[in-house]
Amino acid sequence: MRNRSSARSFIRNKATKEDLEELEGLIKEREEFLKREI
Repeated sequence: MRNRSSARSFIRNKATKEDLEELEGLIKEREEFLKREI
């Protein structure tokens, strides 16, 4: 759970617009991967 807390803290406090755009892409990739796993 520490990873989740660290990720949220980074997003809330340090992420730039470019970081958020990259994270959006990574999240979409992960969602697609998880859909295929089910």
